[in-house]
Amino acid sequence: MFTASHPDHLLCELDLSQAESRIVDGSSGDKRALELARTPPLQLDQHRLMASEVLGKDMRDVTKHERDNVGKRGRHATNYGMEGVRFSEVLIKETEGEFVLTPDECQDIIDAVMQARPYIAVWQAWVRKHIIESRKITNSWGRYLLFNGRVLGKEDYKQGYAYGPQSDVGVLLNQRGWLPAWSHIKRMEWTTRVVHQGHDAIILDGPRREVWELVRLVVPSLMEERSYPGVKGDWTLSMPVGMKLGWRWGSSMREWKQAELVSEEEFRHAWSDEAGKMAG
Repeated sequence: MFTASHPDHLLCELDLSQAESRIVDGSSGDKRALELARTPPLQLDQHRLMASEVLGKDMRDVTKHERDNVGKRGRHATNYGMEGVRFSEVLIKETEGEFVLTPDECQDIIDAVMQARPYIAVWQAWVRKHIIESRKITNSWGRYLLFNGRVLGKEDYKQGYAYGPQSDVGVLLNQRGWLPAWSHIKRMEWTTRVVHQGHDAIILDGPRREVWELVRLVVPSLMEERSYPGVKGDWTLSMPVGMKLGWRWGSSMREWKQAELVSEEEFRHAWSDEAGKMAG
């Protein structure tokens, strides 16, 4: 869908690592969940761990399809109160028919996730309590979703489950990522552009020196420790940030799980390699 716009440009994606699950974990108030929320990506792939627990297999044996669709999508479906029929529809749509499961199979995944992560139910009960008592959900930025209907139902609660983590991720990306990058580009009159905002990731299109300076600016900004509301009160998280580099957006990009650990020399060598692929 996207390729670099000029011969001396590459695409650089900065993404918030497993952000929604981290926020649900930490907000649950569970001690083990808080540890998971704060574990760096290089130490643990939480979606792969989730898939291994649901499927009863070693993490090393979990395939990419299982990691993405059972571990990641299954976890999100459980977080946000989805049921088997709807989860089955979502899988077909989001994978364009490559990963098809029956509603019963999808419900089994949701039940297994809830069994492995019982604190999700505690967090959901806390969300419902807020909706019932105050008729609104407020995220860590003070932005809120109102529930003005006279009667509250299942779909209202599902909206409430999703609003906190999803809105926090989107606002964090915009306020601490997109805006600092855009402001710096405008001030410096650079050729780099922010060409995509994907809810939990932004993509830069520009020359190496500009992109590297923006990486050094944006990554610490996104990782700045924030306080989030939770079941047992406010808690803090420094959101991990990953990075990808390539001439074409997609699975072929060079990936780093923790962008803050990448040196300028490593970035320069990776840039040369990816630029060579584009030339080829």
